[in-house]
Amino acid sequence: MKTVEQLKQEIRELRAKEGELVEEIGRRARAEALADLGFKAEEPPAVKPIRVTSTANGHEKPAVKPKTTPRKRTIPEEITQWVADKSARRLPLFVMKATGLQTKKQIVARFGEDAVFEVGKPLPDERPVAQA
Repeated sequence: MKTVEQLKQEIRELRAKEGELVEEIGRRARAEALADLGFKAEEPPAVKPIRVTSTANGHEKPAVKPKTTPRKRTIPEEITQWVADKSARRLPLFVMKATGLQTKKQIVARFGEDAVFEVGKPLPDERPVAQA
């Protein structure tokens, strides 16, 4: 009968073999993909491998996170003109302040579609309300 330590050692060896097999499968797949892209098998492009470590609960995680470049946040330009149409996505603050309305739907109902709002200019004419 095997002891607990012997069984643990066998599990470690099996995990090591499993890791080697996964790496071999990855190498073969990478070689096939590179061949499809026209690279020679002897000259693969430089790829930095990511090391993997095991955590206490047995899950694997990357030892080092790959570096990513931070996105540059674009500062939105100040909107001076806005047209209430179906493609409009956001309602500018100057339109909300000028009309006192909070949604595009309310503004379209009151002023009509394609009403043009500009900073510093009077509001467009209201659409006549259809009577039922």
